[in-house]
Amino acid sequence: MLPRRLPLLPVVRKTVKILVVTFAGLAVLHSFGVNVIAVLAGLGVGGIAVALAAQKTLENFIGGITLYADQP
Repeated sequence: MLPRRLPLLPVVRKTVKILVVTFAGLAVLHSFGVNVIAVLAGLGVGGIAVALAAQKTLENFIGGITLYADQP
C-alpha cells in the first residue's frame, strides 16, 4: 500500500520554519535590550489594522486553504 500524500505538509513545514526564525529574532532583540513586549504589542495592533483593511482578501485566502485541504 502506497503512503498517502499529505498536501499541507510543505505549508506546515514553511510555517514552522517562519515561527522558529521569528522566535530566534525576538530572542536576539531581547539579548540586545530591546523591549520585546512593546514590539509584539505594536505588531499586534498593526496586524489588526491590516486584517480589518483586507478582510475580504483574508476570507478568500482561508476559504482557498480549506478547499485545498479537503481535496477529494
